[in-house]
Amino acid sequence: MPACRQQWTLCMGCIATRWLELPTMLGSLLLCLIASAIAQPSSPLDAVDCVEMQVGKHTYCFPKAALEIQQRGKLRQDVVVMSLMMPDLRLPTPEDNRRFYLGDASRGKETTTIGLAAHGPPISWDQAVRNRTKLGGPIPAEVPGPFGLVELLGGYPRSNPYENEFVAVRDGFRFKIVCGFGGVDGRPHSLGLVPTCRSEVPFRDLKMTLHFPAGHLDQWKALHDDAISTITSWARN
Repeated sequence: MPACRQQWTLCMGCIATRWLELPTMLGSLLLCLIASAIAQPSSPLDAVDCVEMQVGKHTYCFPKAALEIQQRGKLRQDVVVMSLMMPDLRLPTPEDNRRFYLGDASRGKETTTIGLAAHGPPISWDQAVRNRTKLGGPIPAEVPGPFGLVELLGGYPRSNPYENEFVAVRDGFRFKIVCGFGGVDGRPHSLGLVPTCRSEVPFRDLKMTLHFPAGHLDQWKALHDDAISTITSWARN
């Protein structure tokens, strides 16, 4: 850009003293500006159709392909929900959406739903235990579980006995991952529903909620890391 400013200075001098050289100088200035624009580094979001929203204290540019339709075009949000494709959390394509409309099972097996809520970070499992202890409530036993998780057994009564509860650790924060069909009697709500897992983790000043296929529980750590990395890449400040 300093070179372009020099071209502009020379061009202004032409206007005052050398009118015949003005077209040539204007052409040089235009070429300089084009070259500078090409050389400027661009954000990955510049190539994606996204909409800016403020959630909590920060502004993000969420790709429209991932956002729920009813949330598009609004600047401030208390809650933002988006869907990304498994297993690499890429943006859904028109072909993906076509399959989703044809069957709920396809969507449930292939997507991770990420929610951001401006209600502050969630409490940890350890804090939940302390709260329950003060109230005199029963505490589930912690036993070794699969995939580096701790499984919770017994304790408080569950509304769905077919759900399994686990405790995971990320950056020193212990949080629950609950997996199950979702029906109070263990049956799916509909024929298209597939088993899913859900969790709540802190993200900046927000609560991040993940819903992902239960068949990918063995990838729980990579999914949480990738989700946080992906949303961070969409942050404007």
